[in-house]
Amino acid sequence: ALSGLAIQADGKIIAAGSSHTSVNASSLARYNTDGSLDNEFDGDGLLITNFGYPGTIRSVAIQSDGNIIVAGVAQTLPVGNHIALARYLQSDGSPDPGFGNDGIVVTAISSSYDLARAIAVQRDGKIIVAGYTTPINFFVNPQFALTRYNTDGSLDNSFDGDGILTPTVSIFSRASA
Repeated sequence: ALSGLAIQADGKIIAAGSSHTSVNASSLARYNTDGSLDNEFDGDGLLITNFGYPGTIRSVAIQSDGNIIVAGVAQTLPVGNHIALARYLQSDGSPDPGFGNDGIVVTAISSSYDLARAIAVQRDGKIIVAGYTTPINFFVNPQFALTRYNTDGSLDNSFDGDGILTPTVSIFSRASA
């Protein structure tokens, strides 16, 4: 299922979403400007990242250096979902070792369900993720959530003191873009 698109400076197209070929893993595809798969991207134009079932990418952005950053959902055991970010090198789609833990960052806002819906990169390179958190369970009182990260994937503590903002917008609120 496709959930995000981004265009690189060279015109190549990044498509993000989920793939049922690897237990609902997060997937990226890179296409050349003529619509063919870009074989320089992970060898065949397709990249699978397992954030944990039912992990999936929800949004994708291109950073000023051309690297690809995605936001999505990672399941954590025994129960719950948390915000997942991954960054891939523009050159070949390999995980960026300078970002989080081997290219992946997982952030728990609550002990239950946190979901990322959108990602944006600020001019200074900091990363904003919008979504929601549900402290009790998936269906009870979701709350709007924003997280901001430094360029290395660490939470930006100058943003609301801990990098996480969950303002009370209404009883049932979600950010999706």
